[in-house]
Amino acid sequence: MQEKKVQKQIFISHSHEDKAYAETLKQFLVNIGVPNEGIFNSSTPENSVVESIDDEIFQAMQTSKVDFVLLSDSFYESVWCSNELGAIWFKSRSKLCRRIFIALPWFSDSNIKGIVSDKDLFYRLDNSESTINLNSINKIIGIVAKELPDLNLQTYDFAAIHSYASNLEKEWHRQKGEHVPIPKGMLYHERTLNIGSSYYNGPTADVVGIGAINFDFIFKLNEGVGSAMDAHGHGDEGLEGGYGTIMRRILQDRRLNHPYFIQLGGASFNGLKVINGIREQKEFPRLAYVGVTGKIPPEIQERFQNEGNLNEYITNKLSFLDIKDWIFSSDKPSGLGFFELQGGHRSGDIGPGVNDELVENLTDKLQSTGTDRNAFVKFLAAAQWVHISSLANFDQFLIFVDAIEQAKKINRALIVSFDPGSKYMKNKIIELSKMLYLSDYVFLSKTEYGKTFKIGDSADIESVFNTYGNSNANIIVSEKLCETQWIQLIDGKVNDTVSIDLPIDATVLNDVGSGGAFAGGFIYALLTSQDSQKTKHAIDAGMKQAAKWVNDW
Repeated sequence: MQEKKVQKQIFISHSHEDKAYAETLKQFLVNIGVPNEGIFNSSTPENSVVESIDDEIFQAMQTSKVDFVLLSDSFYESVWCSNELGAIWFKSRSKLCRRIFIALPWFSDSNIKGIVSDKDLFYRLDNSESTINLNSINKIIGIVAKELPDLNLQTYDFAAIHSYASNLEKEWHRQKGEHVPIPKGMLYHERTLNIGSSYYNGPTADVVGIGAINFDFIFKLNEGVGSAMDAHGHGDEGLEGGYGTIMRRILQDRRLNHPYFIQLGGASFNGLKVINGIREQKEFPRLAYVGVTGKIPPEIQERFQNEGNLNEYITNKLSFLDIKDWIFSSDKPSGLGFFELQGGHRSGDIGPGVNDELVENLTDKLQSTGTDRNAFVKFLAAAQWVHISSLANFDQFLIFVDAIEQAKKINRALIVSFDPGSKYMKNKIIELSKMLYLSDYVFLSKTEYGKTFKIGDSADIESVFNTYGNSNANIIVSEKLCETQWIQLIDGKVNDTVSIDLPIDATVLNDVGSGGAFAGGFIYALLTSQDSQKTKHAIDAGMKQAAKWVNDW
């Protein structure tokens, strides 16, 4: 019996010289759920078309619902491409397909001829900075999903979108004659980026964390035992506690012999620690952190001398980082975290210490080494992912937001995630507008989510993010260890709210830093997973890492 051929649902019309762009587009469509056999691309081996519009092309054009046209000088020079363009025009006029025009680099608008109209979706790959308009890619997915509803596509899968943008940029650089190594999966390793008239040739990372580094002291109090906390209620955490007060609280709980746990923490830093623990190969992904460490006050070192030299502890806990160029060391007091766990509640406060001087340290390095003032931005732009968390000094935080904005202009494929914390979401929502706009993923706890939005009110979420943030953001809300909400915003509207349950048997012994653990598991999984349900898989991975974290005491 003769095997029945699958009907072609998508047709990619292009010049043979532009086959790399066509293959990149095809792979993107496959990644979001279009069957490989449902896409007709004349450059693929099974569709070797070199001379004419033969029966196979004719059949594909009869059944396709979405037709892509990759415009270039070589496209217009091809008789066969012109024939395909005419057929696509006829189909579109007869409302038999949707056509999407993509102008490739180095193709001038003045060379556009014939049937392109303002009613068609048209976007270009800019030939000056290889700019990729992610909103245009979003629109492409929306059209394909609408025209092929039976496929149940992964609409607005940001991992697929950024992978597509990365591959387009790689091909742009290849054509320009610059060397950009082929990535493994979705991750680039050593890269040389052309930024203006200069290059960044320093060591690069795949994932960069930015945020505070605190030495956390976590005490477990029995029910009914008096608390050293006198300024904050249960479940609340301050970012700007008086350093002396925090020291006194730590020393008081130590004198009372409460069981305790120490860790080198900070939301973004905890995320990188988790990635390091689960990455299968030491070099994949490469990790870097932007932060500053200080010295433990002598009074605390004396009280905790059974733990050994706490300053050496800090050094050892930083050793896993692959890139340490942007980790700074100071003789000033370290950031301190003080937390109490009692009766299922957590209270705490943070003394920023030397964290308040992170920008100063970074600036001093650039000036003392004579490094290009844009070197830090270039370093960020060379990454695949930047994950930032809150800093006590908000003005300092905004300086890093500006750096991320510049990096994203250089590398449109850069993924940015943000863990704002409760204080920022409650008190700084207006000032956070740029950071929310830049963020592809925003990680919130249920408490933080509730302080910012009317829970369950889509209109309120849309209002906040349309006013202050990214109208295409993904909001990840962790409610409990086994429950997480994934809220997708598409063009300013809540496209979907997915509740993901993953029953986990975990005893909550220490939840300080569990949000960072979730982010670490999520980031690693999203970057490395080949699963068609990438985001859901990443949420599952984040929940598992958070559960592992809280069970550690």
